Amino acid sequence: SYYFIFQNQMPLSFNKYFLKYIMLPFAINFLLYIITKILNQKFYGSKKKNYLVMISSLLQSFLYIVVHQLFVTIYAGLLLMIFLSTIYHDKKLTRLTSLISFIGAILAVFVIKYDGDHTITSKYISDFIVMVFIFIVAHVTAEFVINNNKAEHSKILKAIEEKEKYWYGMMIDDLSGLYSRTALRTYINKLQDYKGELFVVMIDLDNFKKINDTYGHQYGDNVIRILGQTFNPYLGDSFSAFRYGGDEFLTIIKSDKNHANMLIAETRESFRKTCLTQFKNSELSFSAGISRFSNDIPIAEIIKQADSALYKAKKAGKNTTVIYEE
Repeated sequence: SYYFIFQNQMPLSFNKYFLKYIMLPFAINFLLYIITKILNQKFYGSKKKNYLVMISSLLQSFLYIVVHQLFVTIYAGLLLMIFLSTIYHDKKLTRLTSLISFIGAILAVFVIKYDGDHTITSKYISDFIVMVFIFIVAHVTAEFVINNNKAEHSKILKAIEEKEKYWYGMMIDDLSGLYSRTALRTYINKLQDYKGELFVVMIDLDNFKKINDTYGHQYGDNVIRILGQTFNPYLGDSFSAFRYGGDEFLTIIKSDKNHANMLIAETRESFRKTCLTQFKNSELSFSAGISRFSNDIPIAEIIKQADSALYKAKKAGKNTTVIYEE
């Protein structure tokens, strides 16, 4: 074998060999594993965990070098750690890894020198210079890899952000903050296997054209925004709200008929109070029509039923709810 520091011709007994090359490395590595695991549970930030893992790995590499004392071990241990640090895309971590690797290599030489089994030969200086050069090349290469990866990573992130913005624009209504009509189609597809009771509610702001004509379109936009905010506290798995178009909204409620009716009455009252507070207007209200969802009936027909009930609510004087009856 090619040793970084030549080994003396001193045969080791089995007991000493077993203790030094098997038991000692195993005991220290196991201790490092336990310490790293305990500290990982305490450090919640991923960055701290990355640093902890790298330092633990460097200590293990240092142990391999000191115990086995092969020149190739320095390559396989410390140089490998420098390149492995690039997976975290952290220049600071890579620089720290390179610095610790270099210091670890120097310390390993002194530990080996004074352990009694090895002596430094005349090849030490030239080999050490080669090793330093290799460390520098490894570090420069690692930083180049990080820079290149960051550039590619930035392109990917930008593409993802643009896709998310596009999706958000398609699925979320800017004015009300609720899901859009496009999102409703996606949501309906997920309901095909739903077995419980479910009701579709069509909602329409009362006298909205008159509101726009009297107070202006900005005032009307604010009314739509407030209605969207009124639904927010109710949103969840059992209550979904969508802006269907213009001043029309659609909600899907996973509950029985009476509870669905109660929720709509609550939102109507909450909407009235908010409008009274913000606009000093007690006449703002909405009408609603409720129809039962069934997988046996096309969704277009169910919405048509809710719309029919809504029409009856309008004819009944508005500011009320009508449940569709076949």
